[in-house]
Amino acid sequence: MSITSKDLINLVETHTLTGTVIDVSAMEASGGGLYPSYQAVKGQINKVLSEDIGDEAYDLTDLSLENPSQVPPNTWAFYFGDEGPTLRSLNDGNELALNVQQ
Repeated sequence: MSITSKDLINLVETHTLTGTVIDVSAMEASGGGLYPSYQAVKGQINKVLSEDIGDEAYDLTDLSLENPSQVPPNTWAFYFGDEGPTLRSLNDGNELALNVQQ
């Protein structure tokens, strides 16, 4: 499986991210789809953890709001927010976006 979002790759590289990244962009668009997860190390995605973590994506995003201390450390969700492509920490809610020039 290859990563289809250049924005996801750019965000991970720009912010030198280490951790697990879950692509939940399909959740935003259609309410369903595939939710792949990746391992990032020092700004590079080096492993596909799962081609689709399914309902676990919903469970982790809900848990991040209700009890973030129970979310595995360094877990991030990738989605398209108001500011464009965004990574949101499921541990503390911190958001990282691409600085898009207009």
